[in-house]
Amino acid sequence: MDALRAQSIEVETAVSGRTMSAFGSGGTLAYVLYPHDTEELKSCLAALVGYRYHVLGMGSNTLISDFGLACVVSTRRLDGVFVEGECLRAYAGARLPVLAGIAQKAGLAGLEPLSGIPGSVGGACRSNAGAFGTSMSDLVEKVRLVGADFDRWVAPEELHWGYRSARFAGVVAEVVLRLTKDSSEAIAHRMQSVAAERRLRQPVGPSLGSVFKGVNGVPAARLIQSCGLKGVRLGGATVSGVHCNFIMNSGGATSRDYLRLAERIEEEVYQRHGVRLEREFVLMHD
Repeated sequence: MDALRAQSIEVETAVSGRTMSAFGSGGTLAYVLYPHDTEELKSCLAALVGYRYHVLGMGSNTLISDFGLACVVSTRRLDGVFVEGECLRAYAGARLPVLAGIAQKAGLAGLEPLSGIPGSVGGACRSNAGAFGTSMSDLVEKVRLVGADFDRWVAPEELHWGYRSARFAGVVAEVVLRLTKDSSEAIAHRMQSVAAERRLRQPVGPSLGSVFKGVNGVPAARLIQSCGLKGVRLGGATVSGVHCNFIMNSGGATSRDYLRLAERIEEEVYQRHGVRLEREFVLMHD
């Protein structure tokens, strides 16, 4: 860490995991590194060769172990966004709502369905995030992936997209999105419609978004509700009464509370319907 500090890379110690996960739980992170540009990101990755570490954006689908983590590379300071013709180029830590707002002002359409997702563009690529019929894989023009010893731009097909997933080696440093021209007013209207729909369909409060993927076209929420699990609580974690595929932090929840409740949902859905739910959230642990 001293070598990174010598390069003026921001290093923070003893960070509460509660501040790094959207669920508001998690143990202490011994070290958090905050690169401010791609070169600093590469320096962090090179310095950590041989050590266990995690890369974390906004933590919108990430559950941090109650036992904490030794080292995290946070992309939160990598947040620049640039308009380039009909494309947006964004660093990995840029938040999707901010990205959508910049696109709207520039008269670039396409991001409206994702405008309410609270995650970063890097994390959205890693999970192929989507909403209202649009996924990241529909918009990505190219992605810059870096590691300790490589730095390259890759085409979308090299990311091996799946439903709420992507498979690739390396850390997302930058993303270029291909959008289309439209009037700022029309784009703003669609963003307002998306926001209104989200308020109707999704709960407000600390959560990791959707807990499980759908099964053969059947929404996970429908399967969960059929098991009578709406409103069920374990510790400080509660199945949302607004949308059964959300687990909310009702106050003082631990990551273990979240996991125990997710495991109960999985078991009851399996017992009733004979299907295994697949998780959308990621558990970070050492």
